[in-house]
Amino acid sequence: MTKKEPPKLDSPWNCYNYAAYVIRRRWKEAEPIILTNKLASLNYATDVIKGRWKACEPTMSSDPFYACEYAEQVIKGPWKEAEPTILTSLYWACHYATNIHKGRWEAAEPIIINNKHWSDKYAFEFDLKIINGKFEKDGNRINTNTT
Repeated sequence: MTKKEPPKLDSPWNCYNYAAYVIRRRWKEAEPIILTNKLASLNYATDVIKGRWKACEPTMSSDPFYACEYAEQVIKGPWKEAEPTILTSLYWACHYATNIHKGRWEAAEPIIINNKHWSDKYAFEFDLKIINGKFEKDGNRINTNTT
């Protein structure tokens, strides 16, 4: 395959690879094919477009894993429109709060509080106590982080 010979428009990965590694730019003609695969779409937004790709956002926001990955890799911060989907997964809600939202995410606390493992991790991460089934600020913890 050379720059003069684009691949057949039959595989999202062939189209993504051609755009990312051969022509190194958007390939509008292939975008409908790339959109048929969530991971290829995420990689295309990240590696080729290097930013938000509105056409793939409905698909990304319909799955907690892809919503978090898109927020983290493409948006590089919170993605309000996808938060209802992220809240459907305990694991991804915790991941989003810690790595993307980067702070206490009160909307997720009702689902997190019901799981001992994740509620303990969440409380530790954000310097909280669990009191009467709710997260409360714990100002008594000593900060051992010297950086």
